[in-house]
Amino acid sequence: VDAPTSNSQINSKKQQKVRVRKQESIAQPLVSGIAATVAMAIVIPLFLADSAARQARSYLKPTSAQVAAYLAAVEKPLNYGIKDPANELLVGSLVAQAGQVDEGVKILKKLAASDSQNYGAFDVLASIYEQTNKPAAAIPFRKRTIELDPFNKNIVAKLDQDLKASGK
Repeated sequence: VDAPTSNSQINSKKQQKVRVRKQESIAQPLVSGIAATVAMAIVIPLFLADSAARQARSYLKPTSAQVAAYLAAVEKPLNYGIKDPANELLVGSLVAQAGQVDEGVKILKKLAASDSQNYGAFDVLASIYEQTNKPAAAIPFRKRTIELDPFNKNIVAKLDQDLKASGK
């Protein structure tokens, strides 16, 4: 027959269980708090960048006196640390539309280099070169868009126009 356990042994076991529960109850909120902080550190910059991008879309094309302020406003979505390719594409195209073609092309080329599957970056780059009467410069970007979307006959037609315009 088992020896009876004393009250002090039972109390000791209860105290150990209470300590373990207290440690568990402290650990769970601590881990949850850390996870929530990390999530907020990621989500807040993305939200702010997206809000700035939505606002940038609403701006009218600037006059020559307004270009500096316009550029500062439309480039704001790129200043939040975490960059969204859609916002980079938007900013590059808005900057180019504002007459700062070289700066817009620079932003778009950087995006295309970092994401070789970004159809929009290659398409917008080709369109910029076509609109600035540089069809030869548009050809490599049109070829890349065809690689990404081989069944799009409109792109093939644009490539054909670029080839003809550049004498090829």
